[in-house]
Amino acid sequence: MGHSALCSPLAGADLGAHSGGLGSVDKDSLNLVRAMGGSRLGVFRHVKLPATYTPLFSA
Repeated sequence: MGHSALCSPLAGADLGAHSGGLGSVDKDSLNLVRAMGGSRLGVFRHVKLPATYTPLFSA
């Protein structure tokens, strides 16, 4: 477990609501993906993770 955290490209990145990352996800987008049958992984991969790109790369 510790090894995977060290090798993760997002290790140490602030993906929280403070920087606009995961907290800035549009609620309508989340509801749309869920209504279309998206799994939790699908919601994360297609909606939440892309929302972190701008704050991650602008830091």
